[in-house]
Amino acid sequence: MENEREIMAEMAQLKADYQELKSELEKQQIVNENKLVHIVGRKAGDIRKVKFTEIMCAALAFTCCPSFHYSFGADWWFVYATAAMMAVCAIVSFVLYGRVDASHLFTKSLLEYSQSIKRFRRNMINWERIGYVLMIIWVSVLGYQIWIHNSEEQAVRYLTLGLMLLAAVTGAIIGYRLFRKVMDTCDDIISQIEE
Repeated sequence: MENEREIMAEMAQLKADYQELKSELEKQQIVNENKLVHIVGRKAGDIRKVKFTEIMCAALAFTCCPSFHYSFGADWWFVYATAAMMAVCAIVSFVLYGRVDASHLFTKSLLEYSQSIKRFRRNMINWERIGYVLMIIWVSVLGYQIWIHNSEEQAVRYLTLGLMLLAAVTGAIIGYRLFRKVMDTCDDIISQIEE
């Protein structure tokens, strides 16, 4: 009988220890999730900085559009097409980046946020491909515009074309570096969440 009481007391103690351990584990899990949300939020902030940079570059290019006509003699249809392209680029960037804003961390579970980051990553890859195609077409048409409107002086024509190609290659390199930074940040967020 006494042996049964000791066993029951031990069982009660084990049950109490188990409940205490379980509550401590739940508290630790909440703390870890809060830390994870903080880390992911900081990384989402890095993506927001790239978004701001891309939109500002598009806005700057948009405001420089008339200079294509006045400096290079480009036709007005080209100027308007360039302005429209820059506006579309800014809008697409705003919409794409808006879907991974850090504020969504507080309205979605981490798993849902991870899924939205994966969709964002896939859409960014597609948008990057479209962007390079648009850039090649745009640079080709600008080169043609410079070629036909600056025919008086060969040296000026070649210098202008050379500077335009240098600017296009520099822009492509900067754009690719920003793209890689966003992709790496997305990969970091996904790996942090899925660990």
